[in-house]
This record gives sequence, structure tokens and C-alpha cells, in this order.
Amino acid sequence: MTYHICLIDGDGIGVTVRPTMEMPGFITDPEHPLVRAVAGAVSAAGAATSVGGWTAACDGGYIARDWGVPTVVMGPGDINGQAHQPDESVSLTELITAARAYVLAAVTLLG
Repeated sequence: MTYHICLIDGDGIGVTVRPTMEMPGFITDPEHPLVRAVAGAVSAAGAATSVGGWTAACDGGYIARDWGVPTVVMGPGDINGQAHQPDESVSLTELITAARAYVLAAVTLLG
């Protein structure tokens, strides 16, 4: 992927930009059965939940865009305060709650 940007400052400077990484965004309708199942599972597992956007990147954009698969992001921890840090970690309690939520979501989706 290449973007060609022309900046005109009297001399007509042209710049070609080639991004080294592309992370496409995605959105899944909040009323989609996947979103409802995951939100319900997280709540039933005992964690606070909200459905909304976020500003981090993940492979979900490729899954949604390239394969048309409805996609959500869920997991333990704090994406802004803990993720990708030298001491990245989650508590055992958060890990257990996430495991419960994954199982509850799967059971709900599989019927």
C-alpha cells in the first residue's frame, strides 16, 4: 500500500509514504448475537462490562475485514495501563473470571 501526498509550498514538494503496518478498524453491531452473548457472559462471570469502541489495535480488524466474521475483543486486564508493558500481567482473579466468561460465551453461542 502506498500513499502519495503532494504538499504545495510554492516549490511543489511531493512525498510518497509507505506505511510499515496497517491495522484496519472494525465495528460489530451492538445488537449482534455475538456481542450480546459475550457481554452477557462477562456480566454473568462477575465482571463489569461495557460495549463500545477502543483505541488499541488487534488482529480483529483483519478477521472482520478479510473474512467478514463478526468480531469482538474481550479479555482480562487493563489495555491502557497494563498491556505491552515490561511488567504486563493480570491477577489470578481476573484470569479466572475471563476463563468463566469464555466458557459461558461459548455455551451460549453453541446453544
